[in-house]
This record gives sequence, C-alpha cells and structure tokens, in this order.
Amino acid sequence: MLKNGIKVINKKELHYIVEDGDRLLKFKPWLGDAFSFLYDFIMKNTIFPMKFGGDMTRHYEILNKELKSVHEKRVLELATGSGSAINFLPNDNQYTGTDTSPGLLKKAVKNFNNVGF
Repeated sequence: MLKNGIKVINKKELHYIVEDGDRLLKFKPWLGDAFSFLYDFIMKNTIFPMKFGGDMTRHYEILNKELKSVHEKRVLELATGSGSAINFLPNDNQYTGTDTSPGLLKKAVKNFNNVGF
C-alpha cells in the first residue's frame, strides 16, 4: 500500500512512482545511468575480479546450479542491474526487478524480453 497521493504508472515497460497527479518522484541521479551501456563490461572486468577475487562466469555457474530447479515462481530481485539473472534463472518464472537506475532497467527489460520472459 502506498501513501495517499502516491501511485505507480507504467511507461515503456518500466514502472515509475509518481505523486500529486503525474509528477515523477525524483531521486538523486546515479552517475552510473550515464554509463549504463558499460555496466556489464565494468562488472565483468573490474568489479568481480578486483573486488571479489572471482569472475562472472564462475558466479553464473554457481547461481545456475543453485537456481536451475526454481520453476514457475514469482521472483523479486533487488538491484537488478542490466538483468544478468537471464544467465541463470529459468524463463518460466515471473520476474520483477528493481534498480535505482532507469538506464539499467531499460537494458534489463530488453535483455529479459530477448530470452522470452
């Protein structure tokens, strides 16, 4: 349930929170929005190897092993990024992803649509 005067609208497959009619609630812009096209490259080549001491391929292998038996569920992912869950989540699930970056959400929607979610 949302506070009075707050509602959710849908624009181009994304949901936005609005108040006082149709005025979008504004949050402090995330610098990453300007670089959303580089997000996957940065995660694969910088964040995972340098910060976590691993690699995305191994990360996806582990998630695929753990989640391959998850079918026909409602899945909510926080901080969905560019939609990398398509690499390990079976597409017979109902998926909802959230993120603070509209640029990444647009990329995620495209990625999920491309694999039949």
